[in-house]
Amino acid sequence: MSTDVQATELAEILRKNIKARRKELGLTQQQLAKKLSVSQPFIAQIEAGETSISLATLADMAEKLATSPSALLSPDTFSEIPA
Repeated sequence: MSTDVQATELAEILRKNIKARRKELGLTQQQLAKKLSVSQPFIAQIEAGETSISLATLADMAEKLATSPSALLSPDTFSEIPA
């Protein structure tokens, strides 16, 4: 498996887990954005896979979502919640 494929798959897992965890906590995109001091459109772009995040943002997001960066990167951590 190439590095690009692995990175793409990892980005997809991260995107889905961020959205699932946010919904598990009952947070809107706006509420999560406020906790992270970012804009709601930025959260929407992350969840849609339209942008990537830095390791620092990943760590901050994990903290605000009461989880760990490794949990957000794990394929089976959070149940997928329908949109």
